[in-house]
Amino acid sequence: MSWLHALLRLTETRTTGERLAAVPADAEGFGLSVPPTESARALATLDAIAEAVTRDLGTSQAEAWRTAVLDVLADDSASPTDGLAAAWLRDLRSTAEEKRYESLRTQGVEMTRLWAQQRKMDEQTRQGLLAKVERGALSAYREIEP
Repeated sequence: MSWLHALLRLTETRTTGERLAAVPADAEGFGLSVPPTESARALATLDAIAEAVTRDLGTSQAEAWRTAVLDVLADDSASPTDGLAAAWLRDLRSTAEEKRYESLRTQGVEMTRLWAQQRKMDEQTRQGLLAKVERGALSAYREIEP
């Protein structure tokens, strides 16, 4: 089952990268905030599902499940060599092993942060957007959380 979760997460990672890349350069308001917020909500929903799956497993089984998910993400050779999804996956691979799984919980915010940097977004807009994205992700997680 972990491979299916990893596949869904990898697909959502790529979709998030594509969705954010498609936001027009002159986007403002909802046009700017909805794509990253929706993406962060989708990723947070996957986090809540993972929590529900591993909650009743023993410690070693839960750890093995998480490791299997991370292995799929780390070994993904089908990712494009550039773009937001590839940048986030590279960051994940360079994260210390003991912190990798935790970093999935902040993926929506971190992908938005990378995207905002690529767009050279002004600080005020960036901070406001990151706050919206974080609230959206937390809300989605709590809606699903067992």
